[in-house]
Amino acid sequence: MTRQAISAAAILAAAIALGGCGGDEDSGVDTTSGTNAGAVLPGGGLTVGEALETEAEPPLAVNGWLVGSGEDARLCSSYEPDAEEPCVEPSLALEGDLDAESGTQVTLLGAVDDGTFLVSATTR
Repeated sequence: MTRQAISAAAILAAAIALGGCGGDEDSGVDTTSGTNAGAVLPGGGLTVGEALETEAEPPLAVNGWLVGSGEDARLCSSYEPDAEEPCVEPSLALEGDLDAESGTQVTLLGAVDDGTFLVSATTR
């Protein structure tokens, strides 16, 4: 899936979510508990391990530590800067533009494709 397709999917998901706002009809959905697949809650998002196993449709919000840069960038479940291998598994290879430095905790929006996270946006 290309970055443009992921961005389009993110815009479509937001439009669908916002389109359901308002109105007097009871949708039958319990909005007081639980979470919707792929929904980003304040301070929320999936862990790297959850992202690897989810069957939720993208875009996904995934929390982790950015380790490395360029083609060697990974989203890691934890970060140990003094270790020989600072990226703690599980981790995801990253593809796409990243707006953060190595060693920072981030939430990335995008999709998982065969162990690689296709980044559409970076938040902190």
